[in-house]
Amino acid sequence: MNRETDNAIRSAFGSLKVRPNDQVFSSSQVVERLKANHGVEVTTVEGILELKQNGQIVSVPTVLRAFASKPENAGLFVSEGDDHTKWDGKKKTEFIAQHGIAAWESKIAKAPLKANVDVANCDISKTEYLSMTMTEKARWIGMHGLDSQAAVLRKAK
Repeated sequence: MNRETDNAIRSAFGSLKVRPNDQVFSSSQVVERLKANHGVEVTTVEGILELKQNGQIVSVPTVLRAFASKPENAGLFVSEGDDHTKWDGKKKTEFIAQHGIAAWESKIAKAPLKANVDVANCDISKTEYLSMTMTEKARWIGMHGLDSQAAVLRKAK
């Protein structure tokens, strides 16, 4: 997977307010699943994502929204249910039983993942930027540059 395609996929999901879960998300896995399960070819044209199905260009937002909503792909994205601080005792117990105590300790050691923080999108609010983790900020700056960071920080909110 080349960097241009990876950036285009992440940016497209970001524009839809669908946040990839960096712990498990892989753009190459998205491309493979789109091709294998839906016959969708993924390319980029001058950095913009282009999707074709049966030789016809299809709507990127429609395809990616449908992709993210499929139960088998839901784990690749952050959802409201990923915020462990809002879990009840039953959900915590289920997580520990399924993933083990070490995974739980690792999860609670980090800030909770929040859906709809648009890491890939260049046009975010100051509040969204400030709510990102240091890793997310570093990746965002790497994708969009220091000028974009300065523009976001100049915003009122």
